Amino acid sequence: MANHESSTNATSSATSSAAPLPLYLQQSWLHGGAEHDANAIFAAEVMDIARGTRTIAGIVQAHLADLGAMDSGSGDVRPLLSDNDIESLARLALVSLDKLAEDASRAVDRFNSNARKGAPA
Repeated sequence: MANHESSTNATSSATSSAAPLPLYLQQSWLHGGAEHDANAIFAAEVMDIARGTRTIAGIVQAHLADLGAMDSGSGDVRPLLSDNDIESLARLALVSLDKLAEDASRAVDRFNSNARKGAPA
């Protein structure tokens, strides 16, 4: 995360240059030498995808609770999400989990290849 000084500098340089500031800056959980370690990179990716998928599941759970409250007639409850929202969240969770499975498969292949060669993982 940028400190105040670098944010101020970035803003002033953005106004003087043609390139806009990015809306999102990628964050890494890894520091130092871990940033280049394949196992550490995979672990950080697993953590990100697991947390994101957990957030999606929490949102869907809250939506289902709202639907249950609506069905029981308790108060003025509106559904949290539309059908399109639910479909989009489900698709995001599926794509994220597919990516995680593909990356895990590659990691397993790498571990097996290294094991056959007698090299460390």
